[in-house]
Amino acid sequence: MPLDLPIIQTSAAFTLAIFEPADQATLAILIGAGSRPLPPPSVHNSGTTMLDEVSVDPLRKYLLEAAAQRRLQRKIQVQIEDRLRELHVDAQIAGEAFSEASVGDLREFIQSTGVTKRPAIFLLDNGNIRALWRDASGQQVGLQFLGGRRVQFVIFSRRESPRMMMRVAGIDSIVETRLRVVHDRVDHLLRG
Repeated sequence: MPLDLPIIQTSAAFTLAIFEPADQATLAILIGAGSRPLPPPSVHNSGTTMLDEVSVDPLRKYLLEAAAQRRLQRKIQVQIEDRLRELHVDAQIAGEAFSEASVGDLREFIQSTGVTKRPAIFLLDNGNIRALWRDASGQQVGLQFLGGRRVQFVIFSRRESPRMMMRVAGIDSIVETRLRVVHDRVDHLLRG
């Protein structure tokens, strides 16, 4: 049974008429919605079916992932701020030292690194803040913020060849410490 398709006049050279359905709904009506199911939409007529709306648009996928990352970073920053307030109140009650310079350095490090995993945060006897990220395999990044944009670090990183735990400690700037964390391949402890 031939389909009775609407004819659209066109000015294209050597073409009398072009059939072009307006959308999937029109196509379903023309084919007969109940007679057979429509094939799933494909990516640019390649035959590869679209899995979901995000897979169609990589920019949309990127923007959604970036927004989720920013929400997670903000959530972690709020948790860190809550912990810092708690430590500050406890220090005031106990009459202990609390270094605002150390807190400022921690905030700068967290902001510049894009931390998405919450560290354990401690107030040391000297008033400095220490942040610690660890995993079950023994890898860790421990940072004491000294003020003056300096950080004392202790890093344990598991190596595969040769199989061993690399240990390094020292004092460096916030920027260099951030680079060291990436270089020593323990940044996954800070950012999932």
